[in-house]
Amino acid sequence: MKNCILFGAGYFGKNAYYKLKHFYNILYYVDNNEELQGKKLFDIEIVSLSQMVKSVNMSETDIIICSNAYVDIAKQLRSLSINDYYVMLNDMYYVDNNEELILKHLNADRKMWREIVEVAVSEYKKSGISYINMLCNYKTFGEYLDFTVDDLHKNYEISFDAAGSPKIKYGDIWVDNNPVTIAEFALSYYSSYIKGDKKYVNDFLTYAENLLGMQGEDGACRYNYSYKYYLNNKAYAPGWVSGMAQGHALSVYARAYHLTNDIKWVNAGDKCMEFMITPVEKGGVMDTLYAIDSSLSQYIIFEEYLSTPATYTLNGFQYAILGLYDWSQIKSDTKCIAQSYFDKSIETCKIILQFYDLDGFTAYDLGYMTHKLGFPHIGVRYHKVHTALCYVLWQLTGDKVFEDYFHKWADYVK
Repeated sequence: MKNCILFGAGYFGKNAYYKLKHFYNILYYVDNNEELQGKKLFDIEIVSLSQMVKSVNMSETDIIICSNAYVDIAKQLRSLSINDYYVMLNDMYYVDNNEELILKHLNADRKMWREIVEVAVSEYKKSGISYINMLCNYKTFGEYLDFTVDDLHKNYEISFDAAGSPKIKYGDIWVDNNPVTIAEFALSYYSSYIKGDKKYVNDFLTYAENLLGMQGEDGACRYNYSYKYYLNNKAYAPGWVSGMAQGHALSVYARAYHLTNDIKWVNAGDKCMEFMITPVEKGGVMDTLYAIDSSLSQYIIFEEYLSTPATYTLNGFQYAILGLYDWSQIKSDTKCIAQSYFDKSIETCKIILQFYDLDGFTAYDLGYMTHKLGFPHIGVRYHKVHTALCYVLWQLTGDKVFEDYFHKWADYVK
């Protein structure tokens, strides 16, 4: 087994340990933080870069940068004539050619995932996350998954501009006019209104109008900021689209029409759905399962993040399905179309749930399959969404597949 050094003893360095210890003999952690130097992580000594250079035969050792500051760390290494290194962020393993990160594949199997799954379960339980508060007898004009504004504040760092619109923090950047955030605030206010606090109806309609103002003539609810998706080497340019945003918008518009009987919400929803069911090759967000296997190309899916090959983010697809269901429940000429695509999406979901199941937890997406990555990507807090939305889909369809996965995934975190 080859030797390696992990440069970065923070979040990414910890994640890298569980994945790379099956492939490498990890000699040291290196970190620029002097307060960490001299300590140990997983019984591996944390040293300075100068200590590492003195102690290690670099010709026999790989250096793997595990930090968001990989550009600055790479400059450090190159200043010492260390030009060969890798970068590992989350579950992605890259080669740096000084211009861009190029994905490198690790060959792993499910036996190696065991520890990753165990860590995820432990983090889930320690965090106090629970799917239980999302369970409900779902009805389009009832509460939306027991969403509350307090829940949004727990999940995200949020501030408000002078007009009262929410801004959400991603890393060190504040972004506004995020269609998903706007929709989730609207749905949270709607739920509070349904629970009996009538004052929130105006807040709901304000956010619904805000969302409507973001929707383009083509029906797309676009993100107006650049975003670097973890499986793309380059960031999405402002104006990118998402099946989750379209699905959330349908859920908002259906409720707005129910409250006001204003035909503008029907017109907005019809345009929104028309864009949603447009294939990705024509600029929309509807893809197929072809990236898993060509034999599955007849199954449709709505992508939260557009990627080649497709990655099939589960929570985004589940929310998109819920949006189609909601639109099928209003009095609209397109309700039958919404029902048809809901039914097709249900068949897809029943096919692919098996691939998210990691025998102890759930994967965030199927990038580990379609991009041939060594390990699945896990988003700890998304397990509750996956589990709760299986429950909701079971309630809506009565299908045993969703019942079985709900109970199985709930049992993983008991």
